[in-house]
Amino acid sequence: MRNNEETYTWTTEDLQGHVDRCYGAVLQHGDYVLVSDLVWIKGEGQVNDARVYRLAEQPVPGVLSTSRSAIECKLELVTHARQSFEDAGHAIAWCLTQI
Repeated sequence: MRNNEETYTWTTEDLQGHVDRCYGAVLQHGDYVLVSDLVWIKGEGQVNDARVYRLAEQPVPGVLSTSRSAIECKLELVTHARQSFEDAGHAIAWCLTQI
């Protein structure tokens, strides 16, 4: 978990722009968004973290300015792993056990 990420209001779109594209992952799973990112932890080096978010808003269908797709909805953090993972696959597997 990076600085103050628990208090920042994320959208899936924000997360996709923030997470490392080679070593991380942002996956929507129903009303949940599963996230893993490459982070540096002193004593461990580069490892992957794992976070589970839930939609805090619902999508609004349509093409007008009042519409909102799922990737534009605000998210709330459900949980994040206290341990690190060797890669994004293992981190996402952990995320799936949390929903």
